Amino acid sequence: MPDPGALLDEPFTLRDLRALHEAVAGERLMRDTFRRFMEPKLVGTGQMSDGTRGRPSRLWVRGYGFLVDK
Repeated sequence: MPDPGALLDEPFTLRDLRALHEAVAGERLMRDTFRRFMEPKLVGTGQMSDGTRGRPSRLWVRGYGFLVDK
């Protein structure tokens, strides 16, 4: 599951999601491998981040099979 505890507010970037997974795992994860593994589990919003740090990134929400009620 991309974010099983729904720790991230939606929408989020893949960078945000990877940082969460790295914090839980306690180790760095390969960016491309992480992206290829997670993208099928996510749904793109069609929007971009505001780009306050670096260039704008695509925004994502949990895939339909992974929706979590808060």
